[in-house]
Amino acid sequence: MSGHVQLELWFHEYKLEALSSVLEEQGSSVEERMHAILNELYTGLVPPEVQQDIRQKIDAEQAAGQSEIEASRKYTVFCVRENGSENFFQLDRQEDFLDVAKRLRWCLQQESGSLAETFVESAADLKPIKPERFRQFSAQWMTHYDKNTGIFDLDFDQKIISTLTPAEDWEGYAMKDVSASVWSACQKSSLSEEQYKARFVEHLANRRIDPSFEGIDMESLWNDEERAFTGARIKEILPKLSAPDTFDFIHEAEVSAYFNDDLAGVSDAPEPAYTVLSAAAMLKLTPTGQQEYAALMDAQVQEIRCTPCGVVAIVTDVEPQEMARLANDYTNFMEAEEQMGPVM
Repeated sequence: MSGHVQLELWFHEYKLEALSSVLEEQGSSVEERMHAILNELYTGLVPPEVQQDIRQKIDAEQAAGQSEIEASRKYTVFCVRENGSENFFQLDRQEDFLDVAKRLRWCLQQESGSLAETFVESAADLKPIKPERFRQFSAQWMTHYDKNTGIFDLDFDQKIISTLTPAEDWEGYAMKDVSASVWSACQKSSLSEEQYKARFVEHLANRRIDPSFEGIDMESLWNDEERAFTGARIKEILPKLSAPDTFDFIHEAEVSAYFNDDLAGVSDAPEPAYTVLSAAAMLKLTPTGQQEYAALMDAQVQEIRCTPCGVVAIVTDVEPQEMARLANDYTNFMEAEEQMGPVM
């Protein structure tokens, strides 16, 4: 990636001191005036079309750099429940189960006040987020677990803490067991962080709660406006989605195959007998692409189902082959995007 370069000029120090003194009285400096003169030379001598190309190149590099920064960021998100209410929070840093468990143990030792409020106040940089954003993080964690460091549900009514894992879905534990495991793991001093974590996991072994526990009720995170999408056309839904990365479309004829597929995500699994179209991919369609796939854009949403991985809209009034055609074209488009540019 390109960047700024330094120009070196030679100028006698006596002259520079005198010039700096005058410019300082005018509220300026040699650097500011030289920078302005250099910009005047650039805008006066470089053709406008070249300037435009350079501006686009700089903008593209800055956007790519920002994307790299965003991709490297780690998040931890929480659903905190108490007295029947739910609140959602985000930390812009890494916190694993042991980190959260230590803070939870400290909160449980406090003798008064709301446990939920105590937990929230224990991290000064814990910021509120909307339920939809928590759902989006949860869906990403299930499929791209390198993006986040932890998804946690703390239910102070039932005294249960749960964490979302890619391999096992939601794992729930009684808060008292988690607190006891923290105490046991940290009894020895001078251990490495990894050793403390291993001891913590060891003490929690076989203390997982009823495997029927499902953690967050994803249905409750789907707002009323989006619930009303049932019966709407795809083209009507797409502009209104708050989290398109966690919204998929499945044809009604392939619902059974999709929800009964136990091999999803397995690298050597056979090709699935269904097509999944993400809303994020469909939003990349240009007006020309929307015309080409007009039948698909007019497909109707028959039902909406909320899953731990996001939301699935079951569609009708379109042939399954039309969905497969777009999915195949989108895959080819992504592979050739850098060489061919936008073609959809």
